[in-house]
Amino acid sequence: MENEKKIEIDVPLTFNDFWRMNLWYLVTRRIITIVGIVILIAVIAISLSNGIIKGYNPDYLSAFGLIAFVPFVLCYVAYKNAKNASNAVKGSYRYVFSLEGIEFFSQTASSQILWIDLVKVVESRTDFLLFPQPQISYLIPKRAFESESQINDFREMLRSALGDKAKLTK
Repeated sequence: MENEKKIEIDVPLTFNDFWRMNLWYLVTRRIITIVGIVILIAVIAISLSNGIIKGYNPDYLSAFGLIAFVPFVLCYVAYKNAKNASNAVKGSYRYVFSLEGIEFFSQTASSQILWIDLVKVVESRTDFLLFPQPQISYLIPKRAFESESQINDFREMLRSALGDKAKLTK
């Protein structure tokens, strides 16, 4: 095991990391997409009916715009409060990735996870999200890696360990 390939990174998480992750969750949930489509169809239908019957009155568009914007504001406020209130999410994390799995260290806890125990891994433009459970993820910003080469090594490690459970961009 001495020659085993390991990738070690220190991850200082910021509020922007949490905000980006939660926006990703918000956008990727189907219910939010469906609600957005319904609101869009309603706005178009009302626009057409008002324009045809009584002339154009854009006042109702402001109300629909505010309604569509509310989930993002609520998400922002909720996660900012959660991050500021919780010592568990503040500070720096250390991850050691090996062929067997992941070792995780924080100021308050440490754990180990085998690759086989992960439900899935998703790569976004700026982050990797590792899911030990369907609704829980470890956030690994790409900026925490030393180089693009180390990111590519990590992708290869994910592919070999997880196969189809790894949804990677490259």
